[in-house]
Amino acid sequence: MTFIKALPPSRLGKSHPSLQSYLDAVYPDLVLDKKHDTTKRDDDDAVLRPPVRPKQKEFSLVVVTESRYKRILLGMKNRGFGKGFYNAFGGKIDPGDKSPAYGAMRELKEETNINVPLDVIQR
Repeated sequence: MTFIKALPPSRLGKSHPSLQSYLDAVYPDLVLDKKHDTTKRDDDDAVLRPPVRPKQKEFSLVVVTESRYKRILLGMKNRGFGKGFYNAFGGKIDPGDKSPAYGAMRELKEETNINVPLDVIQR
């Protein structure tokens, strides 16, 4: 199957062969932190900790699947980045949301008018 609205290679992200490669690209100022490690490890082991970023936003991504037919539901973006392309559903988790799953449920309802019980949403 060929997607008519596929992103060109110039707009695709970089593929990382390992977690360390990803961390090096995303957090160039990543440091080894032994001093503040609260987990029990050997003294020679260090914990990688990303630097603290101010006010990080949380987002949800909901992929609606119908596993019996091996299908997923996508919606076409009407504005913003990726306008005119198909995408899964989601958005910002609001401070008033009880949990990330609740935020995902709310976003799905807003964007598709599909009501999904909270216990059906999986992480």
